[in-house]
Amino acid sequence: MAAMKTTPGLVNFFIFNSTYGPREGETISIPFSEKIAKDGKNTIEYHYDDVLDNVLDAVLKQSYKMFKLFNGPFNYLSETYGREALKKRSEYFFLSYLQTLNFSSFDLLDIFAGIQFLPLDKNTFLKIQSFVNLIEHTFSQIKYTAFLYSDKLVW
Repeated sequence: MAAMKTTPGLVNFFIFNSTYGPREGETISIPFSEKIAKDGKNTIEYHYDDVLDNVLDAVLKQSYKMFKLFNGPFNYLSETYGREALKKRSEYFFLSYLQTLNFSSFDLLDIFAGIQFLPLDKNTFLKIQSFVNLIEHTFSQIKYTAFLYSDKLVW
């Protein structure tokens, strides 16, 4: 886990998971550690690896799609029924929906919302299969292999 010494662009972000905090607006900070340098000055190192932005962004978008499926878009609800009705519907939906999510098990599949297969002709598929077999045989440390092209699964 490499620590970065640059100033971050995003220090806090809002969460909507009731297990992290009871109400919207509570924040999670990017983890950091403070160290004293040789010259006696405090330095802050931010640990970006501890925050899976792409995965959480994909889960947030998928959560909104689920909300929209059952309730309609935010702007429609706000314009039609008012902000208070939007807040009540959002709270009702997200409190129950987010409890069904297992945040510790999100991975690459959640970013892509599943994986689509890339259709290939036989010769191209066999070349890729041979390449993957060669890689797995050459590097015994590799246990599993997935070959993706344009966000689609080939092998």
